[in-house]
Amino acid sequence: MDVRLFAFMVGQRSATIQPRERFCGLPKRGLAFILANAMFWQPLWAQAAQGIVVSAPNTTLGQAGNGVPVVDIAAPNGGGLSHNRFKDYNVGSNGVILNNATARTQATQLGGIVLGNANLKGKAAKVILNEVNGTRPSQLRGYTEVAGQSAAVIVANPHGISCNGCGFINTPHVTLTTGKPVLNAQGAVARYEVDGGSVSLDGAGLNADNVERFDIITRSAKLNAQLHARELNIITGRNDVDASSLATTARAGSGSSAPGLAIDSTALGGMYAGTIKLVGTEAGVGVRLAGNVAASAGDMQLDANGHLSVAQVSASKAVKVQAASIEVRGPMYAGTEVRLNSAGTLVNQQGIAARERVTVQAQGTLSNRGVIEAGVNPDNSRNGRGDVKLTAAQLDNAGKSVVASRNLTVAVRQGVDNQGGTLSAGQASDISAATLDNRSKGRVLSSAGQSVKVDQLLNAQGTVASATGALAVQASTLDNQAGELSAAKQLTLNAGQLHNQAGKLLSGGKLEVVTGQLDNSAGARIVGDKGVTLDLQHGHWNNAGGLLHTAGPLVLRNLTEVSNRQGEISSLGAYALAATSLDNQDGKLLSEHDLTLRIARVLDNTRGLVSAANVDARATGMLNQDGKLLAREQLAVQLEGALDNQRGELSASHTQLDTASLDNRKGHIQGDQRLHIDSRGALDNRSGTLVAGQYLMLTSTTLDNRAGKIGSDARAQLKSTDLNNAGGHLYAAEQLILDAADVSNTDAGLIRAGQQLHASVQRLQQARGGRLYSAGDLHLNLNGGVLDNQGGLIHAPGQLLLTGLTQLDNRQGEISSEQAFGVTAASVDNRAGVITSERDLSLNIEASLDNTGGEVSSGGRTRVQAHRLVNREGAVLGDQSSELTISEVLDNRQGVIGAGEDLQLQVGRLDNREGGSLVSDGSLRAHTAAVLDNRAGEVRAKGLIELALGHLDNRDGLVSGGDLLSVRAASGDNQGGTLHADRYLQLFVDTLDNRQGILRSKATLDYQGQHLHNDQGLISAAGRLQLEAGEVDNSKGRIASLADLDASIGVLRQSGGALVAEGALSLTGTAVDNRAGGLIASNGALLLKVDTLDNRAGELSSHSR
Repeated sequence: MDVRLFAFMVGQRSATIQPRERFCGLPKRGLAFILANAMFWQPLWAQAAQGIVVSAPNTTLGQAGNGVPVVDIAAPNGGGLSHNRFKDYNVGSNGVILNNATARTQATQLGGIVLGNANLKGKAAKVILNEVNGTRPSQLRGYTEVAGQSAAVIVANPHGISCNGCGFINTPHVTLTTGKPVLNAQGAVARYEVDGGSVSLDGAGLNADNVERFDIITRSAKLNAQLHARELNIITGRNDVDASSLATTARAGSGSSAPGLAIDSTALGGMYAGTIKLVGTEAGVGVRLAGNVAASAGDMQLDANGHLSVAQVSASKAVKVQAASIEVRGPMYAGTEVRLNSAGTLVNQQGIAARERVTVQAQGTLSNRGVIEAGVNPDNSRNGRGDVKLTAAQLDNAGKSVVASRNLTVAVRQGVDNQGGTLSAGQASDISAATLDNRSKGRVLSSAGQSVKVDQLLNAQGTVASATGALAVQASTLDNQAGELSAAKQLTLNAGQLHNQAGKLLSGGKLEVVTGQLDNSAGARIVGDKGVTLDLQHGHWNNAGGLLHTAGPLVLRNLTEVSNRQGEISSLGAYALAATSLDNQDGKLLSEHDLTLRIARVLDNTRGLVSAANVDARATGMLNQDGKLLAREQLAVQLEGALDNQRGELSASHTQLDTASLDNRKGHIQGDQRLHIDSRGALDNRSGTLVAGQYLMLTSTTLDNRAGKIGSDARAQLKSTDLNNAGGHLYAAEQLILDAADVSNTDAGLIRAGQQLHASVQRLQQARGGRLYSAGDLHLNLNGGVLDNQGGLIHAPGQLLLTGLTQLDNRQGEISSEQAFGVTAASVDNRAGVITSERDLSLNIEASLDNTGGEVSSGGRTRVQAHRLVNREGAVLGDQSSELTISEVLDNRQGVIGAGEDLQLQVGRLDNREGGSLVSDGSLRAHTAAVLDNRAGEVRAKGLIELALGHLDNRDGLVSGGDLLSVRAASGDNQGGTLHADRYLQLFVDTLDNRQGILRSKATLDYQGQHLHNDQGLISAAGRLQLEAGEVDNSKGRIASLADLDASIGVLRQSGGALVAEGALSLTGTAVDNRAGGLIASNGALLLKVDTLDNRAGELSSHSR
């Protein structure tokens, strides 16, 4: 028990003598509470004070009423320092009170009200130094409270200090040190001499949030628990440490072994303070900060003379780190700047960020395995003031990110590995290195200008880009395969070799490339919005599958060999491409203005495209198979050799070609206005197209247009020795002039004109569907040659003029006109063909006209004059009249010869058998001195039929007239046939065989002849029937009239036959045989005048009265 308490009590007056409400300034109730506590806790005081053993007489140890140890500190010296020495100095979980109270009593947080410190004699200490001179380390397990006036607290134990739940109350400055305090002449602590010892935090750690400054000065520090402070300074190493500035001076070597780590903060450890300063000065001794380090109100400074490993570091202001080597394992953030300086390597495992600046310098390799970023606000938003500067021997940023919201500077002596990584600047970026490896989707980005200076730039599948500024790249070798180099403004590249396969070179402004070799193949793109200048320095340019494009001017310099297979070279402006050779297979050469090509060798545009407002191409030769040369205005191609345009296309408003030869098979050549082709040799247009909008001029030695198309929407003029238009199309919407010796227009070939067609040929073949057509007039001059129109068509709605014909083969063909025309030839073969006119048609054939299955017709009069006419299954027709004069034979078997008004036939012999038909809607007259063979044939007219014949063979045939049917012949055979007249049937035939035949008239029938054989035949008339014959055989036949019948017959045989009349019947003759069912009857008078009559089993009857 504190004896001072008893002395105090003895000096007081008796309470019974003089009652007092207060005692020594204390209320009686409060005093009673203190005394009661003292009596209660007295047995425990000895145990509580065992952690502190005072070793100096000026310091005393007591207890508060609740048992908390109370150290009455020694009186301060002139410098305000209370120097207390202890053999043991430990703080239990209930804490300790350092009594700096000068008043009689002092209220405390730990012990309640305690008595003032008599040692002080009214003068409080400014600094309380608790120095341990024992051999055991100090354990601080509770709070240390300075009672009374606040004072700085120093705990110095060279054998170590551990903290587990320790803290400090009512002190502005706490120092835990394993160094020996050294006082200056003024009695203040000047420095600490640190030779060894360790300060450690465990368990509940240290809470010094209420302490303005907290210093740990030791050879090594180990943090296994959290440390909270305002200003935290940890200085480690064998140093003389200035007590005020914490400046260090290395101490002479002692031979003692160095600790493993100067500062070791485990994952359970953490430092949370307003400002933090960590210094490890011992050479080769590292610092490990596995826990959090947070400076919430200022800087975090860390200096280590060995390897530094930090987990999570943050500061409201700057983070400044300097070490022999550095590993940042967790996130590091600074409210102003992060400044890292490593004498060796520097590894960033997670993130380094600052609001304003990040400066990293490494003498060795800088390995960024996380993110380095400047311009990050504390709330994780971004600002535009962040700068990053990286300096190292080598930078490894593979797969990671370095981001500056403003400027980025990277200066590396050796290589930068940015494979899959990002180097990004919000404004300018400056990259310099021996090698920049930006492959595998690496990104080097800036919003403003960017400069890259390297010996080797590896940017395969990478990106180097300036979003709003310019980009300048200088490299000996630039590998941009599947990569991207881009700038919003000017992009300048200077490289000895540029490999841009599948890569992109993009500029929103001008793009300038100077290189000795350029590979821009495999989908690569070079694009400058405001212009591209490419200087190949006479090197090779491979643009296969690549693109070079600009909306501005394109300047190509010093080209030799250019490969643009599947590539594109294009500009919205004019440009010229001059090279030794140009391979544009599947490629594109494009311009919105003029495009000039000058190729010393062959220009290969196979499957390629050349397009511009005007194209001027000159070369030794040109391969344009499946290719296109297109110009909106003028296209001029001048070649010393051949132009191969198979399946290709040449098109412009004005197209002019000058070639040695032209192969346009399946190709297309067009002039929207004019097309002029001068082929000094052959022109092959098989399945091709040569067309013009206004005028087409074509000259060649031979022209092969099989299945091709040659034409003009206005005028066309063609001149060639030989023209093969089989299956082709040759046309002009207005006038077509064709001058050729031999023209083959076979196989559905078409030669046509919209207004006039003038063709001068020596031979024209139109077999198998060839067509020669004009919508107006057509003049075909064969010049004494042959016209083969087999399956073909020659047609003109206007005047059709055919001259100079010798032979005409029109088998299955058609020659037609809406106007009258005539054909004069030696012979005409019109089998299955058509020769027709909508007006008059005249055929004058010297020899034969074969119209088998064919048609010769007109809308007016049809006149045919020939030596022989074969019309089997054919048709010769005239809507008005048909007039045929055939000197020999007219063979009309199964054919039709007809007329709308008048049909006249003057023939040597007329064969109308087997379904042949002679028809007329008006009259029909046929004259032949020989035979009209109408077996199973038909002769029909709506009006008069007049037949003047040598012989009529009408077996199973039909001759029918709508008016008078008149037959005059020496003989006639009508077995099974029919001679019919609607009005008058007149027969003048000496010998007529009518067995099973029919002679019928709807009005009058008049027969005159010598021999009439009517066995089973029928002779009938609706009107009067007059029969005059020398001999009539009417066996089983029938001769009948619905009116009167007047017969004058020399001999009549009609066994089983009938001679009947509805009116009167008059029969005059020599002999009548009416046996065996013969019938002679009338409903009127019956008059028989015959010499002999045999009526056995016959019948003579009359119903007349």
